[in-house]
Amino acid sequence: MNSHCDCVNFIPIDVAKGTCVHFNETVMIDSATCVKFSSAPKCRFCCNFKNPDAQRIGTCEGFEQESWVSSDFSSMNCEKYTERKG
Repeated sequence: MNSHCDCVNFIPIDVAKGTCVHFNETVMIDSATCVKFSSAPKCRFCCNFKNPDAQRIGTCEGFEQESWVSSDFSSMNCEKYTERKG
């Protein structure tokens, strides 16, 4: 399930809350998303992220050498990031 902190429209203020730039409102970081949700580039949304465990640590298969990575890691600057469809 996605939360506000998974949205590209979310800007964190502190560890508990942030601002939704679309509605210009303060929202709790782990609250449910709205109809304007657009996933921020994170490893868990990438088609190269595989086999996450119970702690949401998975494998990045996008590079020549595979490596472990957290599903919540930002992929904003990753040259191999390809958003998973569906």
